Amino acid sequence: MRNTVVVATLLLMPASAAAQSGPPVADFVSVREQFIGGQTRLAAQLLLQSTLYIRHQVGRSNDEVVGMQLLAAESQLEKLANAVGNGRPTSVRALEQALMQVDRLLALHYVQSASAMLVRPRDGDLPVIANDMQRGALHFERSFTLDGRAPPSDASVVLADVRSVATAVERSHRIPENAKAVLAAFKQQLTGSAVLAVSLR
Repeated sequence: MRNTVVVATLLLMPASAAAQSGPPVADFVSVREQFIGGQTRLAAQLLLQSTLYIRHQVGRSNDEVVGMQLLAAESQLEKLANAVGNGRPTSVRALEQALMQVDRLLALHYVQSASAMLVRPRDGDLPVIANDMQRGALHFERSFTLDGRAPPSDASVVLADVRSVATAVERSHRIPENAKAVLAAFKQQLTGSAVLAVSLR
């Protein structure tokens, strides 16, 4: 059961946030900024909003293992929101590590979703494939840049390729010949990363 403070935080969410159309987002950059700035209640609120984003993606997952990891990540962020919202000691580094792990997991989820749709793509799938590729790139890149690092050169190449293919899909409404190879390279980057695993504790 969620702590009373966290439930109260949810109730204090701005009406504009609840009224926004489309799926929620995981704004980890703002979470970190609010936390460092001592705005722990706001950081906790943003973490809880991020759990809604993850839950939305759980429903789209086509991989049982990653789906379970997404559920575990959602639970971890709820616990982290409780700790932050109630002022329990949490270091900036611990917060960053937790958020970067979730970003890596979300990136893998998006790669798998896009790859699955590429098997037999329909016209209506093309915007979703492009969006999933862009979202995957965003989460993977942020798993480096959240704490101020630049992505390594091999990751930067993959990110550029993924974004190039996604843009080509958006503009031409066709799947480029190299799309599957680019997604395979992206997945290799993710599954070869030691930061991927999200604890199931």
